[in-house]
Amino acid sequence: MQRFAHFPIVLLLLVATSVAADEWTPGDTTTGDGFSYQIFSKSRGGQVVYQARGKIAARPDVLIRSVRVVASDPDRAPSGQSRRVVARDDDGFTVYTHIDLPTLFSDRDIVTHGVASVDPETGHHRIDWKAIEHDDVPPIDGTIRIDRSAGFWDFVSQGDGSSAAVYETYVDLGGSLPTWLVGSMMGGMVGEVFEDVAAEALAR
Repeated sequence: MQRFAHFPIVLLLLVATSVAADEWTPGDTTTGDGFSYQIFSKSRGGQVVYQARGKIAARPDVLIRSVRVVASDPDRAPSGQSRRVVARDDDGFTVYTHIDLPTLFSDRDIVTHGVASVDPETGHHRIDWKAIEHDDVPPIDGTIRIDRSAGFWDFVSQGDGSSAAVYETYVDLGGSLPTWLVGSMMGGMVGEVFEDVAAEALAR
């Protein structure tokens, strides 16, 4: 897992969502160089949904560009994953990801499509993404194609050059996988991705 030098920052901002706070289970809090966040999780439709809520010392527009870079760069794939860009345009991108699992389990893969948007009334900058099928990336024998997965990034300016940030993701890996394996993969990946986006934005 990629890690970056950590230095204290003053404020951990937990971003309010439309979901009542008591429905989410709070997890670890992390403070780093120019960012802070806390992991939350809850069950939704039989799947565990994860959120990282926090603050990053960068503007929303910079963070949106950073998400696009991190999501499409093969060298920035989380541990145990490889990926390539299938398509890209001004508003969105489509990425193929292959997930290596332990020998006892079938590997997974997924095609995701992300779209960026800005709400001029609220100032929220978002990237919403979900699993799709794509003619250029047919299923592979022996690999289970993930077709139920979605999430978003949401950024809103705090007026001081920083942004409140929410990263949400869920994935149905399909097949028979032990709960401990799924939880270990997803819980670690959420923090890793949040920190990678923060590092990219701060470097800009």
